[in-house]
Amino acid sequence: MIGAALGLYFTPAVGREVLSYAPSIVLAALAAVLTGYLSGLILAALARTDGASAFFASLPGGAAEMSVLAERHGAAVE
Repeated sequence: MIGAALGLYFTPAVGREVLSYAPSIVLAALAAVLTGYLSGLILAALARTDGASAFFASLPGGAAEMSVLAERHGAAVE
């Protein structure tokens, strides 16, 4: 129901407006991942932990999602 209610607001005009910001949205997403990656490298070096654990600890996202992804990739969940 929530998805349907939100979908009602996406008229063709709104869709065009969102698409006009697509390059900025993609650039911001890439910048966030790159910042998380670089932060992970620094964290791994300073905390002397493995790269996968540092990477998932540094990425922007919810703690629950990051811990599930970390576990799937063999990183320390705690």
